[in-house]
Order: sequence, then C-alpha cells, then structure tokens
Amino acid sequence: MKKKSSILIYEDDIDLTLQWRKALEEKGFYVDITSDFKEAMNLCLFCEYDLIICDIFIKNEDGNYNGIGGITFLNFLKKRDVKRLNWVKNAPIIIVSGSLSAKKNNGSYYTNKFDINETLIKPFTTSYLLEKVNYYINKTN
Repeated sequence: MKKKSSILIYEDDIDLTLQWRKALEEKGFYVDITSDFKEAMNLCLFCEYDLIICDIFIKNEDGNYNGIGGITFLNFLKKRDVKRLNWVKNAPIIIVSGSLSAKKNNGSYYTNKFDINETLIKPFTTSYLLEKVNYYINKTN
C-alpha cells in the first residue's frame, strides 16, 4: 500500500487554507495547516513532510506582522545543522505570495534567494496549486 504524501501549509488566510486543504485531502494527501510561526517550526521538528506550502508574508515568531515570518521560517528550515530537519533537503517548498515585489519579478527573487522550488503569485486557482503539488510530489517519489 502506498503511503499518503503529507503536506504542511503555513498560511495566514484561513479561508484560502481551508479551501486548499479540502482540495488536497480529496486528492488523497494528508495535510497539516497552521498560521502560527512557532507551531509551524514545531510541526517541522516532529513531523516529516513531503512538501511545504509557505506564505512569504506572514506573522513572525513574536506574533507581529512585519512581513518576514515566512522568510524567517524558510531560514529555519534551511539550517542543515538541525538534525531533525534533515528531511527538508528532499521536500519541495512552494512559496505563495500576493506581494507587489513578488509580482514584479514573477517570484524568481524568492525562488533563487531561498533555494526553493517555485513561487506562486496570488491569486491563482486551487486547480493550479493541485497541478503544482502533484508535479513536485511525483518528481520526488
């Protein structure tokens, strides 16, 4: 029996997150969601995900919205010296953003700077997200 692929969604738009989770679960994925920085870090320390979807502009670790929570989270994930995060090097990461700076360069800045797989510019359809998730999950399996 094939293992269900697991996905973490770190996003502060709860309506969007619930829509994505429902669609992904209907396709057979196991999905954890959070909009809390500390919870996202803890989930990554104690669970292993096959793919991460991360909003780049989200509250940071002190709970303040200053637009760098997603960046701080990505920096945390990329720390190779944290033994519990060894799985991250194999997990695709998709950044989602509706920021003007992301729109200006079509997301390539974040993709290159953080060595992630792709940046999706909001708004996009749920079917487009599913297409990207399937692509990266199939690529790594």
